[in-house]
Amino acid sequence: MAVDDVECGADCAPMDGPNRRRLTRSMRANEREVAVVDTHEVFRALALETTSRTARGALGMSSVCLERQRARWDCGVACACMCARAAARTVNESQSFDLAMMTRACGTKSVWTIDLAYVLRAFGVVSVMFTSFLGVNLRYATASFYREEILRDVRRVERLFASARERGVDVRRGRVSKHTVAELVGSGRVACVALVDKSLLYTASDAEDDVDHASEGRRPHFVGHYVVVCGVVDAERFVIRDPARDDVASTLISARAFDAARRAFGTDDDLIFVNLERFDAEQWRRAMALYGHHSAPPAA
Repeated sequence: MAVDDVECGADCAPMDGPNRRRLTRSMRANEREVAVVDTHEVFRALALETTSRTARGALGMSSVCLERQRARWDCGVACACMCARAAARTVNESQSFDLAMMTRACGTKSVWTIDLAYVLRAFGVVSVMFTSFLGVNLRYATASFYREEILRDVRRVERLFASARERGVDVRRGRVSKHTVAELVGSGRVACVALVDKSLLYTASDAEDDVDHASEGRRPHFVGHYVVVCGVVDAERFVIRDPARDDVASTLISARAFDAARRAFGTDDDLIFVNLERFDAEQWRRAMALYGHHSAPPAA
């Protein structure tokens, strides 16, 4: 599940018959155990050699510069914009990425992680998305605040998942540990867009290392938000860019707080890893032609 900066009350509403049947089919398709993804699999997915390299400085990827979100719903697109710019600079491309243009490419204000994977692909960025649930996880539809939005998005989002392979968007079912995230980002070659529960990101205690994925009723609100993990100080501290924050400087968070926030109920463990060493300038030019300033704004 990936709705940007939206609060979800824990109060529940019953689902009707068709959506209950859709929930059953969706759950059955995702019922097998979620595999744990290792560093080598992500490197292979990103077409990167698995030989170790030294990270760029103590704080990792300083080339990922902050892009502020402009609205409550566009934090994910801002994160995609940050990563696209970083990838373009890494391969010495001087392309300019405009947040408004990438927002038009997204085409919706109800942004899911799969939307961001499509946007990155459209702009020539090599990435791979991992999630513990392929499709729309309708367990979240029992929360009354989410109910209308999820049910409205089901067909659109399911089509995106179904068409991902033929559209060149790499989406895989798998769960990535915080240690693997640290290894990948710490290599200096990969950035990570993460869906998190914003209410936990800066307040979660180290005691919250073990997250119960079925605990939707134990906390009053889920606040969906996206951040970019762009560096590693050590095994217990990550560097992030948060598009909701005013400070341009790097933000340090504990690895345990990050893990609690990105594994909370409502996130489906969604992560997108971005190759910062490859960029398709020709694809970028095609995207410019399609989503330039004369394109229509995103739908509500």
